[in-house]
Amino acid sequence: MGGLVAAVLVFIVWGGITLAAEMGQKKLQREYLALTDDASRATFAKRNINHPLGGLVLLGQANEYYMSGNYAAAKAAYSQAVMSGLKIQPVLLEQAILGEAFSTYALDTARGLEALKVIAKNPNLMQSTRAYAACELAGYYAQKNDFKQAKDYMQLIKTLKEARPWQRQVAMLGEIHPELKDNGKLPSSK
Repeated sequence: MGGLVAAVLVFIVWGGITLAAEMGQKKLQREYLALTDDASRATFAKRNINHPLGGLVLLGQANEYYMSGNYAAAKAAYSQAVMSGLKIQPVLLEQAILGEAFSTYALDTARGLEALKVIAKNPNLMQSTRAYAACELAGYYAQKNDFKQAKDYMQLIKTLKEARPWQRQVAMLGEIHPELKDNGKLPSSK
């Protein structure tokens, strides 16, 4: 009988915890949907930094800063988003990682290139994220007439199976820069 009472108590406590968590989640979602201005978004993000919605707000702010040309504020917001609750949302997390690198690039080309290189070579990131960074690097080096490095990043993109859009994009580099073609073809993936 004592075991049954203990089991019922555990069930009640567990149910109460689960219900409280669900109610807290719904309250958080309502707060998120009610955000109307920058001040309320900033407060929400600060209060909920470890929750994906807090990270999503930071990512949205970072994107707005970036689009308006405020790269320092964008970089700071992307950096916060990378460390936020987005860690459990890989697609959004990697958007923040890319945004941080591109903001850095806009502020300091050399440091931004290094950040993009780290992304392009990181096998723990999604192939599409790596390809995006590699495509930017291939374009940069092609513009600088550093065709060896451009080809290296083009080759990396060819090896990534989930990089079709980026493969098409770098193929256009071969049309613009004949030096990037090998007998009329992009470098093979041999």
